[in-house]
Amino acid sequence: MKVIKNTSMQGIYVALETPEGPTQRFVASKDSLQVPDSWGGNALDNMIRRRMIKVRHIPDSPAPAPTPQTKKSNKKSN
Repeated sequence: MKVIKNTSMQGIYVALETPEGPTQRFVASKDSLQVPDSWGGNALDNMIRRRMIKVRHIPDSPAPAPTPQTKKSNKKSN
């Protein structure tokens, strides 16, 4: 996931290129937005260079590995 944070003092529309086609999202001043990693584009890179927004990558949490089941012994200690 990407977190897009608006660092400017005004609300802006961020143009994003998605696999389904281009889309725009409004981000208010000092607000943030979460989008998938596959969303991006030249307009996003331009806004980063102009220091209007910051992008932070959040790694997806991996699925927990299954734990092997151990057999419990029913032996009684003396």
